[in-house]
Amino acid sequence: MSITGNIIYRRDSAGKVEAPDGALLMADGARAVDSGLTVDEIAGQSARIETLENTPYEIEIFAVVGTRTGSVAVPAGAVIAREQYSWGQDCIIVTVDAEGQPQAEAAENVAGDIVTGVLGADGSYTLSDDPAFYPVAVVYQIRTTGAFLNQVPLDAVLGLDPVRIVDTVDSDRPDLAASANSVRVAHAAAVTAQGDIDSHSGQGDDAHGGIVASTDPRLSNARTPTNHAASHAAGQGDAITPVAIGAAAAGHNHDAAYDTKGAAAGVQSNLTAHTEQTTAAHGGIVASNDPRLSNARNPTLHAASHGSGGGDPVTPAAIGAVANNDPRLSDARAPTVHSHIITDLPSILGKLGETADGRPLWNGMYWPTGRFNSSDPVNLVLANSEVSGGDWRYVDNGFNEIDPPSKEFFDNHPVWGQIEDVIIDEQHMVRIPNAFCAVQPVPTGLFAGKPVWRLSATEQLGLTRHSAFWWGGNPLNQFWFGKYAASLSGGKLQSLPGVMPAVSRTIVQFSADAEARNVGGVTGFMQNSYHQNSAIQFLYLLENATMDSQAKTGRGRVDTSSAALVDAPDVAQAAYRGIIGLWGNVWRWAVGMQIEAGRVWVWGSNQQLIDTGHTIPNLAAAWRYPKTFATGAGTGFDLGHGFLAAANQAALAGATCQDGHYFTTGTARVLLLGGPWAYGSLPGLWCALGSIDATYAHSLFGSRLAKV
Repeated sequence: MSITGNIIYRRDSAGKVEAPDGALLMADGARAVDSGLTVDEIAGQSARIETLENTPYEIEIFAVVGTRTGSVAVPAGAVIAREQYSWGQDCIIVTVDAEGQPQAEAAENVAGDIVTGVLGADGSYTLSDDPAFYPVAVVYQIRTTGAFLNQVPLDAVLGLDPVRIVDTVDSDRPDLAASANSVRVAHAAAVTAQGDIDSHSGQGDDAHGGIVASTDPRLSNARTPTNHAASHAAGQGDAITPVAIGAAAAGHNHDAAYDTKGAAAGVQSNLTAHTEQTTAAHGGIVASNDPRLSNARNPTLHAASHGSGGGDPVTPAAIGAVANNDPRLSDARAPTVHSHIITDLPSILGKLGETADGRPLWNGMYWPTGRFNSSDPVNLVLANSEVSGGDWRYVDNGFNEIDPPSKEFFDNHPVWGQIEDVIIDEQHMVRIPNAFCAVQPVPTGLFAGKPVWRLSATEQLGLTRHSAFWWGGNPLNQFWFGKYAASLSGGKLQSLPGVMPAVSRTIVQFSADAEARNVGGVTGFMQNSYHQNSAIQFLYLLENATMDSQAKTGRGRVDTSSAALVDAPDVAQAAYRGIIGLWGNVWRWAVGMQIEAGRVWVWGSNQQLIDTGHTIPNLAAAWRYPKTFATGAGTGFDLGHGFLAAANQAALAGATCQDGHYFTTGTARVLLLGGPWAYGSLPGLWCALGSIDATYAHSLFGSRLAKV
């Protein structure tokens, strides 16, 4: 008999393995059917299994993240291989495409600096800065063995060949080249080894020489015992006593052993008879818990005892009455409403009158009625800029507060009521009619000094044509805005439902795509502008009296990991009067504004850039939320037609505008509006990004068609 490893065996005359009774006996007592293999063959198979399972592998995987700190997955049986990249970095941070796949592009912050990461052994990570756009991918390496290859998720592995994070590296970015060249993945060999292990592991006991693994559950699992009740009977080898199972011995008898005369039964009979006797039989005694000792009952007549001279008097105040000498019963007071004969009625009637359009006059002056007429400007005051979304109040032309106008008022108004869907050159567009507007301080009254936003369908004193309704130096009666985010077909920008938005193009390319529609007699198509978006924002504010578009209208597609169709259900939540997807899903470029070191230039009436002299506050201080807004006008521009911050704050709570603004000190910065699919509470109708130049393209950046 010989012993090898944990197997006890013996050889027959031919050198074959044989157990004493025809079965192999494991060291832990398990047995397996003899396969007829030699010991050398068995040892060879065991060595191959051990080699495959212990082979080390180093694999590069990635995780898509949306926050600056968090954790990534560490597969079972694996450890994170730290400091595997240039300069001892634990990981590389790269951008992802619309499907969430890593791209050959390092993630950068808004200043253009590369974002790096620190990765802990437990998978916790910290990014050096917020990237300009979330989400991003954390690329890192793990070490494991063949026994645990099946724990590595294949969809998180970057590739089967050695990976290069950046295929083509600019000559001025040796850091990326070094990082990329440091990455090696042995995944192809890992897959081959895993296949060998899976193939071998899948064979039955016979192919393994009748040997089972020491971890085979059949060696230790619970199972139903064979029938053995007889072994627990009295006098047997494993007897159970009556006491052990809570039973009495077979000869146990209470009557014979403890109450030989039956006295207990007699006592019980006497007690029962005594209990059933009446109170009288007990000598007039009742039990202490008899309900008659404490139950509620009607008192005997005793009103006299509560009178003024009684033993238990009740005061008028105690019963809600007043004394008969209370002065309120006889004092003088203002009379109830009653009529008098008016002797000077002709004089009063002479002071009443009305205007030509039916509004009342008193003594020759307009008398507010508490509502708007369609010919009046709609006036909305920012009464408190310390409230989230703003505290807004409607006022009449005398700046007295009135009730908010009804939906029917706006639906029938000559501006709001004329916003309508149209088809132009087979494109789905929304018509926005001309309007005159202004932002002015309230001159007098309760809201004196507060800013009031005013809009009218007709030109009135103090109101000017909105900047969106000028083109080539000429006034416009309307413009048309794309109903859907822009898509691209045949080199032309379009506005159609049921398609994915066009992305990854610069603002210059999108303008060329829009103007490509102007052929065959078609004219006026353009990329949407800052002024056109400002006009839509102005209309939305006066109708809804809030700058929290997510709370008022719908959250939109802002909590996902990819873009969707331009009319997907969550995209369609962010809609206003027929325009779909005004925030969320993808950013939209908007022409007609440029920021130079924070100083704002906007289009004039001829689409030439004009220096407004206004500088955005708190530049390069991360996301900010506007509290008040720039006003004032100059030659060819009016700041009050837009919503540029005059003051802003870092906190969302208490900000007038609940949409984030981000502007930097760089030069030639252009404008993005609305916000994308992964930014949560930041996107909204007023969300603005002014930190990107006109040469930049990204999978988050789209556009929208417009027409004049």
